[in-house]
This record gives sequence, C-alpha cells and structure tokens, in this order.
Amino acid sequence: MSTRYTPAGRRRVQVGRAYTGPVTVALVGAGQRGGDVYGRYILGHRRSARLVAVAEPNPERRAAIGSAHGVPCAGLFPSWDDLLSRGRLAEALIVATPDHLHAEPALAALERGYHVLLEKPIATSREDLLRLREAACRSSGSVTVAHVLRYTPFFRTIKDLLDQGAVGQLVSL
Repeated sequence: MSTRYTPAGRRRVQVGRAYTGPVTVALVGAGQRGGDVYGRYILGHRRSARLVAVAEPNPERRAAIGSAHGVPCAGLFPSWDDLLSRGRLAEALIVATPDHLHAEPALAALERGYHVLLEKPIATSREDLLRLREAACRSSGSVTVAHVLRYTPFFRTIKDLLDQGAVGQLVSL
C-alpha cells in the first residue's frame, strides 16, 4: 500500500486496500443512474461490490432493487437521512439523486466517514461545492466524482489517440 497527498497537501490518502472481499455499498437514489446503471454494475461484479442498503422514496423501485440484490428489509429506507441515521452501514455510498439533491446526502455521508461516489454535477451552487470541499477535507472518507462518459469506448479511444500524439501536441483542453 502506498501513500499519496492531496494537491493541497492537507490529508494523507492510502492508495490500494488489502482485498478482503467485496466493498459494501449503500445506494442513495435508485432511479435510472442509481438503480439501473450502478445497481446493474454491482450485480455484475459481486466479487468486488455488494449492495447492503438502499434509500429511495419510490417504494416500488426501493423494493425492486432490494429484491434484486438480496438487501434485507432492514436495509431499505425511504430517504437518505433515514439510512444515514442508522450509523455507518457500508464502506461506500453512491449518491445518485436528482442533481439538485446531491449536496446534503454527500455532506452527511462524509461526516460519517463514508467513501462517497457522487454523480456529477457535484453541486448546483458554489456554496454547496465549497461545503463539500470542506467536508471532504475533514472526513476520513473520500469523494470520487463520476464522469461516466470518460469510460465509454468512444472517449477512451480519443484519450488514447491524444496520448499517442496522433493529432499533434495537445496545448489546451
């Protein structure tokens, strides 16, 4: 395991964790991105990740994803604050709520030491963005922002071509 520093040098981050089994995940928002994209990904990667809690206001969606992942009823919540009021139920938490609802669950999860995967946009206001930055600096957890198109074959090919210098020297992006 190696150690690195954040760009501001504020906090040490351990890079690489000893594999001890799947990462436990709590999901906030089980709509298209949360339930369909992340939920399906977790189902296809059960050796790496296991969904253990879901917060979703729509009872049908909440029940469907809970059933698909074998999440017991005690791990199903109508809201993110209900989920987070139970203490830390997982190692990581995915925030896949509508854009204007990203900040509050992410802030609360960071306060509890979760590693947070946050859908973009990170926040819808400068104030929320600054609050999230401060919370991330204080937290024992980390924040990863999902830029999902970066990992599609199309954009990977573009990145590879740019790295190879196929279009000349990249000056600005």
